[in-house]
Amino acid sequence: MIMKTVTEEEPEDLSHDGGDSVSELRRRLEALWRLGEHIANSEGDPELQREWREIERQEQNTIKRLKQKIFSRIENGDFPNEF
Repeated sequence: MIMKTVTEEEPEDLSHDGGDSVSELRRRLEALWRLGEHIANSEGDPELQREWREIERQEQNTIKRLKQKIFSRIENGDFPNEF
């Protein structure tokens, strides 16, 4: 079973977006929470559960990269003051 998800997308370019990167992070964290539910609901179907776990792993990696980009921008003073 092959599923295309938001995890296959790279975090957007953060060079000018301001709050968009925070919104994207929030969206991905919510998706990660839903993936946990899918994993729990697929108990008894090892193949499906493996797929959901792989998608979860990809999403965790994407979230980590996005957070690193946001933190880097904050440290460099490139993040909008309203945050």
